[in-house]
Amino acid sequence: NRPVYKPEHWDKVQQLDMWTNKYDPVMTCQPLGLPRHGAPRRIVQSDKDVIFFYGAGVDGGGGYGEYRVIPTDNRKHDPKKAVETTYYGYTVGKWEGDTLVLDSISFVDSTWLARGGFFHSDNMHLVEKFTRQGNAINYEVTVEDPEVLVKPFTSAPHAWTLTQDPKDVWTEYICTANEEPDV
Repeated sequence: NRPVYKPEHWDKVQQLDMWTNKYDPVMTCQPLGLPRHGAPRRIVQSDKDVIFFYGAGVDGGGGYGEYRVIPTDNRKHDPKKAVETTYYGYTVGKWEGDTLVLDSISFVDSTWLARGGFFHSDNMHLVEKFTRQGNAINYEVTVEDPEVLVKPFTSAPHAWTLTQDPKDVWTEYICTANEEPDV
């Protein structure tokens, strides 16, 4: 399941993939962003919002202990807030039956959808769906980016087993740039 790029962008995908050690955001200590970071490691829910905590060391060692606080009161995106781009976008949420639906906009364009040079524009729109079924959460994400993609891309659904294991502790990761300038 891969995104389909417009023909004029395919060379860029191949170039980024070929030079991944130079251009992959993981290599420059940037947050992975969405959807690359995947589902959160921990979820805390209140009656007004959810808080997602993301793990570090994912997807080839990238990612940090990032978090998102997402209102779940069915609000719309605020146009004033939507002008600020971030790695994890500007997200609002709502419940559709047993499914939490998150709608995200306003992303920086320096992150990738996944390894392999799968870039996106700053006009990317992301819809994430979380559905709890017993002791599992099913996660699906749809990426719309008409600037670079031929059509919306929907990831294959993933299921995560819920755990409350006290051994599942946070580890602090610090990324450092190890390349020295040419002398």
